[in-house]
Amino acid sequence: MRSTSIILVDCLFGVLLVATQVGALQAWRPLQEMRQHMSNAREQEQGCRGLTTLAGANAQHRIKIKEAGGIDDILDAMRQHRSHAGVQEQCCTALRNLALKNNDNKINITEAGGIAIIQEAMRQHLSNAR
Repeated sequence: MRSTSIILVDCLFGVLLVATQVGALQAWRPLQEMRQHMSNAREQEQGCRGLTTLAGANAQHRIKIKEAGGIDDILDAMRQHRSHAGVQEQCCTALRNLALKNNDNKINITEAGGIAIIQEAMRQHLSNAR
């Protein structure tokens, strides 16, 4: 089987996805950036925005993000930046897209404490509700 390189660039969100074979992800830039800059709320917000885009694109991305530890990274960002409404909003949106038509991800989010974290974000940021 021949190796195919695919590059998807979303300039608006700074998303760079590189695959060496169809479906085999080599690098997830949003996750890498989030992990390198955990204390930076802006990086967490942008990273989650990128994950939202990727997870919303197709079911395979949702699986790969979970396999790469993305759900834990998102929940870690929510825990670390509880008072930052933008981080909370983007993280919740990313989790929504990851759970879309994916029962395994729903279970993973729940088992990782995601429901309580989301509820806390909703209570803390009532004034930001739309």
